[in-house]
Parts: sequence; C-alpha cells; structure tokens
Amino acid sequence: RAQWKSPLACELLQEARDFTAEDNRRKGVWHSRRKKAAAMEERKRMKVVKNKEKAIDDSEERDELKLEVQDLLSDHFRLLCLQLGKLEDHQPPSLLQMELQNVDIFSVVVDRCTGGGDGERSAGEEGARSMIIE
Repeated sequence: RAQWKSPLACELLQEARDFTAEDNRRKGVWHSRRKKAAAMEERKRMKVVKNKEKAIDDSEERDELKLEVQDLLSDHFRLLCLQLGKLEDHQPPSLLQMELQNVDIFSVVVDRCTGGGDGERSAGEEGARSMIIE
C-alpha cells in the first residue's frame, strides 16, 4: 500500500536528506564501501610508517644514551685511576709486561718454596722460568 505524502512533506524530507548528506560529507562519512576500505588501508599504512619512524628515533636515542654513558664511565674510570696514582691512562698492560710480572711472581714463589734467594737455582727452576718467558 502506497502512502500519499503532500508535496510540502516531500520537499521537507528531501531537504532533510540533503542536509544529512552534506553534514555526513563534512564529517567524512562515506557511503561507498570501496572508499571506506581504501581509507582504512591508508590509515593502517600511515600508522605502520609512524611506528617505524618512532622505533628508529627510539633506537637512535638509545644509541646516543649508550655513548654518553660509556664516555662518562670511561672518564670516571680514568679519574679514579689518576686519584689512586696507579695508571695515567687506562690502557691494558702489554703482553711483555704481563709475562715479566709472571716471571717475578714465579721466582718469588720458587725462592720461598726452596728457601733460596741467594742466587742459586736448580735446573728445574731454570726450566720453569724459561717456559714462562717463552
């Protein structure tokens, strides 16, 4: 059954529909599914790009902080060494210095164990010393 509407009512309804359509366009409401899907894809893509940029920025900030902390720690270590008067800079000792230290320690231990220390060494002690030096 068809319902009869007056021309004035039809005109008012059309104006209301036009106003709603214009209002929706202004608000960005789409009636096309294709447009909606495209807009959603674009939003997702932009979000991914934004997240990647944020991750890159965060990692750069983290790297900068690491460098600053390393600089501070190395400066602090250098100052500590200077205060203790043990090292002028914190270079690791050379291999030769380490070997010489080992020889000195070994000779002291051997001297104490054998009761020596007067310059006389047995063949076993000489062999052990030469092994360490090599």
